[in-house]
Order: sequence, then structure tokens, then C-alpha cells
Amino acid sequence: MDKSYVFNVLTDEKLAKLTNAIIIMGQLLHLDIVVEGVETKEHLAFINRFSNILAQGYYFSRPLPLEEFIESSINRN
Repeated sequence: MDKSYVFNVLTDEKLAKLTNAIIIMGQLLHLDIVVEGVETKEHLAFINRFSNILAQGYYFSRPLPLEEFIESSINRN
């Protein structure tokens, strides 16, 4: 799901309803859903209301070159 859906989801009720509908439709179709643009803990809380949703965005990390991502992943363990 493009970040444009997430960016204002907390302040725009119509957008929140549309985002809910898209996620639910994806789940009913047994699709893997990745939500982009998660930048705040409030965005993450909105997404976490659903099960089996993957999220990415600046809340977790800035974009990284592959080598740096691998190195940071190794150092977390």
C-alpha cells in the first residue's frame, strides 16, 4: 500500500475508511500486504489493528544501501 494512504490516515476520516477497506479486501483475497510510509508510532498503531500486515518506513529506518542493511541486520542479533 502506497505511503500516500498512510500519511494522513490519522487526520482524514474518509482516507482512514478507504485504507481500512483496502486492507480488509486484501486480507479477504489472501494477499500479502505491505504498508509503506509508516513514520510515527501512531501510524504503526493504526496498522497494527490488523493482523498479518507488514510495514516499512522511517519509523523503522531510513532507506539503506543493501550492504548497510545487511550489516545493521547482523548487528541486531
